[in-house]
Amino acid sequence: MNLANLTKGKGQYDLEYANCKCFWGKNPGKYVKHVLKYLTNGKVLDLGAGECKNAIYLAQLGFNVTAVEISKYALNNFYLLSSDVNEDTLERISVFNEDVLEFQSENEYDLVIAYGLLHCLGSVKEIDIMIEKIKKLTKVSGIIVIVSFTDDLQIPEIQSYLEPTLLPKGHLISQFKEYEILEYEEDIITESHPTSNIVHQHSLARIITRKTY
Repeated sequence: MNLANLTKGKGQYDLEYANCKCFWGKNPGKYVKHVLKYLTNGKVLDLGAGECKNAIYLAQLGFNVTAVEISKYALNNFYLLSSDVNEDTLERISVFNEDVLEFQSENEYDLVIAYGLLHCLGSVKEIDIMIEKIKKLTKVSGIIVIVSFTDDLQIPEIQSYLEPTLLPKGHLISQFKEYEILEYEEDIITESHPTSNIVHQHSLARIITRKTY
């Protein structure tokens, strides 16, 4: 795949997805696991679902999950991984190969997840538009989980193909002043991926919040 084919906000991880069978691993995100303290069933919307590891985890626990992902390469990996997932779990996952900004739903969800999505959007303004959309798609008393890169650290050289929108410190939590903040942290993560196995770091913010009205 030619890196020139990648467009900011549109499948930035395509090269990585295309070059391995499971880029993100199979373990769910830290704050997805934390959700179980606040919610144990219901309808989930997973925006920017990637290879659907979070969707699989929640479906295994009995949630009904709508997963939206623009990258056909990510979803190809999901379909490969799904051969190891039982049929009952897969029946609880509905997958849409769409741009999250264009996705429309008449449903409201008990849980909306945007795990690693927002920094793939084109600008802070676009991120704020997406956050407002997330709020509208969430039921009153529903839970929102967002994880996004911040500008404390720049993107490492090993992932120089990315063109992220790095959020200023404190920006994410500032968008939920009217909601109940259940958990929030700003953190530095250290990780590696199977396409390079080079250890690198990202700064990020994680939030779990409850819609109050």
